Amino acid sequence: MNKLKKLFTRTKYKIIEVEKRKLPAFDENISASVALLGDQPGFIYLMSKLKATGHVLEERLRAATHTSLSEVQSLQHGIFWCRWLETELESATKRRKPEPSAPVPFEQEAFEQAQAMIEVVG
Repeated sequence: MNKLKKLFTRTKYKIIEVEKRKLPAFDENISASVALLGDQPGFIYLMSKLKATGHVLEERLRAATHTSLSEVQSLQHGIFWCRWLETELESATKRRKPEPSAPVPFEQEAFEQAQAMIEVVG
């Protein structure tokens, strides 16, 4: 009986009014201010925390047995929004991952020595 009741229960929607605010124009001053965020330790910490949260949600999605489809969807939505927010913030602050540089001679020598010690089997 309970299962039938759940199947035929109607969803009640609510209308929520959102405060409308006009954003200032994205001029050079705002652009410069936003770009400076990328170098601030607090912002870097928050970006790291956002990335870690996304990884935790992914791990929960992979590892745990889920009791309902809504739990899975919630995790998927959380992962999506973490990635989206991370991408938006990185593009706004123009934070880019550093390009790999050429190895200095002692790094190259160490790499070659390590490669020489590896024995390929098979």
